[in-house]
Amino acid sequence: MDFLELHSANIFHSLQVAWVRVDTQTILTIHNNVITRNPRISLARPGPNQWHLHIQRAQESDRGWYMCQVMEGCLIIYLIFLKEKSQLTFING
Repeated sequence: MDFLELHSANIFHSLQVAWVRVDTQTILTIHNNVITRNPRISLARPGPNQWHLHIQRAQESDRGWYMCQVMEGCLIIYLIFLKEKSQLTFING
C-alpha cells in the first residue's frame, strides 16, 4: 500500500474541519490546509463535504489514534485508531 487514507464522515455545511494525531496532540490539518511539516501527510477533498487524510508510506510509528474534529455549530469528533496499514477502527462521537 503506497498510502493510507483516513476518511471523515460526509459532512454538510461545516465551518471548520481539523485532523489531529491524538497521542502527540499534533494538528495535522485545518480545513483545506496541511499544518504539519511531515511531508508524508496530505489532505484530499474528493467531494465538497469530504476531508480525507492521506499518510504516504505508512509506518509502524503512525499507529495510534487520529481525530477528525468538525465544527458545525457544535463540536463533532470522529476517532479513528490506526492499528496496521490495512486495519482501522472507527469510533464516532
